[in-house]
Amino acid sequence: MAENRRPGMSRLFGAGTYALRAFRLVWDTNRRLCAVLTTLSVLAGVLPAAVAYVGKLIVDTVVAAMTGAASETAAVQLIGLEFALIVLLLGAYRGLSLSEALLRVQLGQRVTELLMRKALDLEIADFEDPLVHDELARVREQAKTRPLSLVRGVLSSLQDAIALAGYVALLTRFSWVLVAAILAAAIPALFAELRLNADAFRLFKAHTPEARKQNYLEQLATTDTHAKELRLHGAASLILTGHRRVFDHLYYEDRGLAIRRGGWGLGVTVVGALALALAYAWVARATINSEITVGGMVMLFAVLRQSQGTLATFVVSTAGLYEDNLYLTTLYRVLERETNIWPGTATAGPDKTDGLRFEHVSFCYPGCSRPTLEDVSVHLPPGKKLAVVGRNGAGKSTLLKLATALYPASTGTVLMDGLDVREWDRAALRRRLAVMVQDFSCFQFSAGRNIGISTPDRADDEVRWNEAAKVAQIDAELRALPQGYATQLGKWFADGHELSLGQWQRVALARAFYKVGADYFLFDEATSKLDPPAEKALAQHMRDLPFGVSALLISHRPWAAEIADEVIVMDAGRVVEHGHWRELQRPGTVYSLLHGRPAAPPGDS
Repeated sequence: MAENRRPGMSRLFGAGTYALRAFRLVWDTNRRLCAVLTTLSVLAGVLPAAVAYVGKLIVDTVVAAMTGAASETAAVQLIGLEFALIVLLLGAYRGLSLSEALLRVQLGQRVTELLMRKALDLEIADFEDPLVHDELARVREQAKTRPLSLVRGVLSSLQDAIALAGYVALLTRFSWVLVAAILAAAIPALFAELRLNADAFRLFKAHTPEARKQNYLEQLATTDTHAKELRLHGAASLILTGHRRVFDHLYYEDRGLAIRRGGWGLGVTVVGALALALAYAWVARATINSEITVGGMVMLFAVLRQSQGTLATFVVSTAGLYEDNLYLTTLYRVLERETNIWPGTATAGPDKTDGLRFEHVSFCYPGCSRPTLEDVSVHLPPGKKLAVVGRNGAGKSTLLKLATALYPASTGTVLMDGLDVREWDRAALRRRLAVMVQDFSCFQFSAGRNIGISTPDRADDEVRWNEAAKVAQIDAELRALPQGYATQLGKWFADGHELSLGQWQRVALARAFYKVGADYFLFDEATSKLDPPAEKALAQHMRDLPFGVSALLISHRPWAAEIADEVIVMDAGRVVEHGHWRELQRPGTVYSLLHGRPAAPPGDS
């Protein structure tokens, strides 16, 4: 890949491709500021040489006025011109700083939004790929600075190039030797910067996985997610030692790069100082021999000093383009990563009486060699309830993931209303499904937004909040909060109110019941954290679902099987038994080993 190759001039000039893309990104962010930034960069490049040349004219005019060959008025006029040019140059510098500061904030927000939108479009399988995590970490860490840095680097290089062109034009009027000396001193610096910047990016790329480990350990120590267990286990020393170990490794390699950069920097500085000293000596000799006027000498000393400084910043800016280009290569690889590869566009199936069907479905998670599901055939007709039971790891939750199009089946077919789910538009498919996953989320939002997020276009319907929360047996508790449904949940933000795990699960249940237009309830261990009264109430509600509404209930709890029209028992990725729970309770069945002698269904007398 490009970022793994040694830098060369061809790849340096190839940075122009991404520079144009970055410039287009900046232009789209704020055209007016981008135009101002470009104009001021050109102006700041033109003016230094003009100031230097007017300075020469001032000195020569003063010397001539001393002998009567020029007037004092002419000298004063030139001084006024130089003052105006300096004010204009200072204004350009200030304008550049202001424009860059304003554009940096806007561009950082735009790139961050692009990354967030891309991350939200990624497939679930993408988040199980460490390489994807590494790329996201790299671009997220520098998203707010790198694109503008590249554009600013291009404009800075343009500004310096224009200034250098003016200096060269002045120097060549006296001797090409001066130009050659300054440029020759800059060539080693350019290639040294290219080499070191490429090494810095390779090091940054190589360190990304370990840096993510560092960030993870920092999150463990500074957030409440794992606070209880870490303290109960006395794991503080383990966390701190792990963090220090990663730091030591990263620091060792970073130190090596810093030493190399310092060594090269000293070397090229000495070369540059030598070139400047030789150029000064040439100017001094020429002035002594009356080949150059005093004004010319003063101008050349200033131009030589300024041109060397400008050339140094030009080298740094130009070499920095290579490093910025390497970053943008990764950024655009992330932004252009193929997402939403689901091909379907259908919004309805041909047979609404067929319901949800799995036909000879097998599935293997990415990166795994052993299938999670093997030749599974299951049917959930409209208006029916299907319970899925089995030991941990039997493949039960994977059925839900395939039904909701989080993953495509490896072989076989999953159908909704007689149509392969891969032919459905996923948004249309998911509007039909009210889902609660086993590892439900505890969003740090208000109570109402926690519920309404399942239907984003109608997230703030307070009446439906109440209705859904009542079904989930959480309405009274949410109303009793300090600001009711407007109360911030969780402790990450000010005035937050923490819930128990059982309450959080009931909020997640309310989120599922809030789903507008759903006619399939897919619940994975929906009552694992509930107390018996809440579990009994949910069982009764699921028993009394409206006509035509179906339910797929994945659960270890007996109630799910006892209210279901059919039960399937899974083991090692296969359906090993199916039928009514009363049939499956006979001695010797897998079901009877899981549940023993069943109790009466919740709600029965």
